Amino acid sequence: MSGYASLAPADTDAEAAVLGACLIANAVPDGVAVLLAPEHFSREQNALIYRAMLALRSEGQPVDMITLIGALDKADALALFGGPGYVALLIERTPLSSHAPYYAGIVRRKAADRAMIDAAGQIARIAFDGEDSALSKAHDILAALDYDTEQAETGDLYDAIAGLTNPRPSGWSTGLGIIDHWLGRVGLVPGRSLVVSG
Repeated sequence: MSGYASLAPADTDAEAAVLGACLIANAVPDGVAVLLAPEHFSREQNALIYRAMLALRSEGQPVDMITLIGALDKADALALFGGPGYVALLIERTPLSSHAPYYAGIVRRKAADRAMIDAAGQIARIAFDGEDSALSKAHDILAALDYDTEQAETGDLYDAIAGLTNPRPSGWSTGLGIIDHWLGRVGLVPGRSLVVSG
């Protein structure tokens, strides 16, 4: 993804807002901690700040401007983004601290988008190489994606890729769309047994 890094989906305002909301709340709320990991941030300095916030949280310390600046200074990381002014700016740029889980969701979705773009690039390279195990490798790449339950499901993507290389057999429609869908979108196929129970 290195060639597209500047075009990669990101919302740096949401990243700043979630960090600022944590500072205003003097804690990393559970609704944020379960959604976000440092690698979900597109800007390295934001990931570094969030990592320091999580460390403070795990130590049972308050997550405020003083403790955060102290932790970053101790790790010799404060100079990486211009000093304490950036931390103060995070608070200033936060519209409402109570919306931290919402901002975290935006950051998480953008991280998932970047991961999908990266996976698509890897799959394209595998396809161009023409390896015999290309479909299996593509499936492994898709399975490794960090899917949110509201995001796409790997099965649908895998089925789409598999359909390109292994066309589905044609069958007869049952006349009931939902049953045809459960039967792999092909209906009744000669040579396949179907057991219906209730």
